[in-house]
Amino acid sequence: MKIRTLLYIAVIIIVNVILVMLGISVLLQSRVDVQLNAPVVRTVNVPQGQSFTAQTLRLTRFNYTKTSHELLSVELEVENVTTTPQSGLVWYILAPEGDPEPWRTAAYTAPEQSINIDAGQRITLTFAAPDEDTPEGEYTLSVWVHGITDGQRFHSDGAGAPEMLFVGGDYSFRITEIEQEQTATGENLLIVTFYSRNNTEMPIDLEMSYTLSEPNAERPWENALYTLPFKETQLDSGEAFVVTYRDVVDLPEGEYQLIGWLHQNVRGQESVEIARYIFPELIENN
Repeated sequence: MKIRTLLYIAVIIIVNVILVMLGISVLLQSRVDVQLNAPVVRTVNVPQGQSFTAQTLRLTRFNYTKTSHELLSVELEVENVTTTPQSGLVWYILAPEGDPEPWRTAAYTAPEQSINIDAGQRITLTFAAPDEDTPEGEYTLSVWVHGITDGQRFHSDGAGAPEMLFVGGDYSFRITEIEQEQTATGENLLIVTFYSRNNTEMPIDLEMSYTLSEPNAERPWENALYTLPFKETQLDSGEAFVVTYRDVVDLPEGEYQLIGWLHQNVRGQESVEIARYIFPELIENN
């Protein structure tokens, strides 16, 4: 009896140790996830370029905070380099790479901030993240300082971040092309091309599908006339994936709305929707 009791106690202890270790492992993994996705602060060396005689305001510090797919904030310090009070305007822009005049093609222009600085003094400015409707993409970040004299504004300083910034959601997902063909036996072949990208810093397991339903259906995932079985893939951090599916789709004549679905598998649990894409044109089956 004593031996059995000791064995029973030993089993309980072993089970508890295993549970504790599993809990520690999950906690550590969670901490790693948080650390990998934590915002980072970048510092740009300023000033860039040479000063000039008419310069009144000069950049003395340029920091920005970002993640793998977000610009969270921009912080600037501006100095009055004259012996009299000066006023001016400061802002930042996101523009496509390589444009010699980025202010003309900016995807986002931050609201200008007015400044008034006494002689020889400095002021710190903080700008918020770009609007949510800023188109997804890679951009150059540049900041601009204009002086104002007698009501007229003029360029006084500027600087650009050396790295490209990706701005977008956690995941990119869209349907880039749809084609229809007839098979040799007269069946309707639907060809759908997906684009997806993992913008986070962690690898993810994904599933993709699309549905065809009546236009403006309230619950298209339940009322679909055709559903492509989910296709699995894994994307590393920053990895993009393009795939084309060719399927025979037997539908009555009419017009249909095609919706792409992106799901994520979370550690073996049931997949959850993380993005959807409604193709802008209706699919006709004549």
